[in-house]
Amino acid sequence: MQTPKPPNSDTANRWSENRKRRRMLEGAWEGDLRRRIATMVTGRRAASWGDPASGTSKNLASSIINKLSTLYDRPPSPLNEAEGASETMRGILGNAGHWQLMQGFAPLVIGLREGLVMVDVVANPVSGVVELLTRTTPADLVHVEAHPDAPDVPYRVFEYRIRPDSKGEPVWSRDAWDISDRENPFFEIQDEDGKPWQGSRIEGEEYLARWSYASGVPFVPGEWFHAQRTGKLTDCLKGNELFSGALSVAALWLYWQHIVVDCAFPQRYLSNGRPVGAASHEGEGAPFLDMDPTSILVVEPVEPGIGVILGQFAAGGDPMVIGQSIRDWSSELATNSGITPTDLERATGDARSGFAIALSQEGLRSAQRNWAMSFERHDSSILSKVAAMATRSGLADLPDTGWRVEYSGIPLSLSERGQRLAELESLMNANIISRVQLLSEFESIPLSEARRRLEESQTDIARFRA
Repeated sequence: MQTPKPPNSDTANRWSENRKRRRMLEGAWEGDLRRRIATMVTGRRAASWGDPASGTSKNLASSIINKLSTLYDRPPSPLNEAEGASETMRGILGNAGHWQLMQGFAPLVIGLREGLVMVDVVANPVSGVVELLTRTTPADLVHVEAHPDAPDVPYRVFEYRIRPDSKGEPVWSRDAWDISDRENPFFEIQDEDGKPWQGSRIEGEEYLARWSYASGVPFVPGEWFHAQRTGKLTDCLKGNELFSGALSVAALWLYWQHIVVDCAFPQRYLSNGRPVGAASHEGEGAPFLDMDPTSILVVEPVEPGIGVILGQFAAGGDPMVIGQSIRDWSSELATNSGITPTDLERATGDARSGFAIALSQEGLRSAQRNWAMSFERHDSSILSKVAAMATRSGLADLPDTGWRVEYSGIPLSLSERGQRLAELESLMNANIISRVQLLSEFESIPLSEARRRLEESQTDIARFRA
């Protein structure tokens, strides 16, 4: 099915860049690789490199971005000081599989720079149970508009979705949310040209009854996530070097594969001679001979008295040298993506590793801290909206203010655990940190989770003490 019509040229340009990146992150970028190869070589030379489909196994952009997307590897902890609110919210999010969806969506937000997460507390269309439903939408299917005084927070959101039309045929539509007028916010379903679907509009008091805070302020039941807050509504070109470079790296690894084959089957030549009993073939260019490489070749001169020359050309390159050059370039691209050289670890020195770049544990923690600065703002907003909708729907009685999120850290490696435990114990013995803080740091879990574990441990110790 064709992509939807963009509302304007700026959005069309952004969507084009977003789609290229999404194809690379979702494994549908063979066409992009073919186009990149065509800019490097053409014709028979391009064909000699082999099938570009095999080159898609080397995806530097996807590898780096997935390694950086560690924020939701373990479910974050929703926190609120109201009694029982945190546990209730944890149950609502857990039942909806919200954090699992975010785990898969985070790489798209980081790669495309933005993304939309929609939430609503409604009756499940399949089970009929009132619950939280989470839907993630990539940036290339969203158009947003913002007030000049709040340029990175949209007050109009258009989410493009496929729905059946009156004949049951799938067509593009868009969910239009508009809270620019706080007194009369509205939602409606439109076709891709912006024409409203009859009977779909929800506005005014009806809108406020479903999608507003206790204070009466309306909201869009979702969040426009930014990978990094820049003060702009979109930032789609940030990191373009990584994706463009990744296409070239994949093309070069395809060339490397060609060189390896070329080394195994080098071009041979024969001057003033012919194999005894063999007939040549006429193809493109000069005649050629198909010979079994395991056979003993008997050659006779074409012109008696003149020597026969038999030899072979050198390979087009040294696989080890070319492979190392490609790996070095891959490392440069990684550092240009915000990864410091000290955080890079080579997974293996074997040439087959390709661009196998690994991040150190400390590098992963640094990346997680960077993303948490932006994602926490959006996740906390999501929690407030979920709380407001849960209260209005009768699912739970929750405050819609005072929410925050704690993310679980990257666990310590075996080599780190012993040294870190000794450091933490010395700090605890000096009354600098508490036992709760020690467990939180050592296990890389939120303070609330560490406190809960210690309370359970103390209860068990008291109960089962001999």
